[in-house]
Amino acid sequence: MPAFSAGLLVMWAFSLATDQMGEQEAGQVADNFVRRTAVVVLSTDRLSLAGPGVNVEDLGAKAHYRYRYTGLRRLIERNGRYYLLPLGWSHSVGTTHVIQEGNDVRIDLMPGMQGILGW
Repeated sequence: MPAFSAGLLVMWAFSLATDQMGEQEAGQVADNFVRRTAVVVLSTDRLSLAGPGVNVEDLGAKAHYRYRYTGLRRLIERNGRYYLLPLGWSHSVGTTHVIQEGNDVRIDLMPGMQGILGW
């Protein structure tokens, strides 16, 4: 029984430490958010990307990638899947968009501060 109790205490302490590390990382992301890699998403179909700072532009029916989304920052990328945050994101209430690059979606990466200066 003492070994079981000690194991539970270790797991509880690990959980608390992990939670605190996650909060610290979210704070660091927020502090340096505008410096993160800017992302432009080009899509053949309208996507439901929204959020504070996200802009969508219809490039016309003749354009292969008809819709252009700006005002996004890259959080991470894994195997062609991009985790994006709107420019107005905050760690307390924010949406993370997950976009899979493919034939109908193109991802362009740019320097972070560029999104603030305009395109």
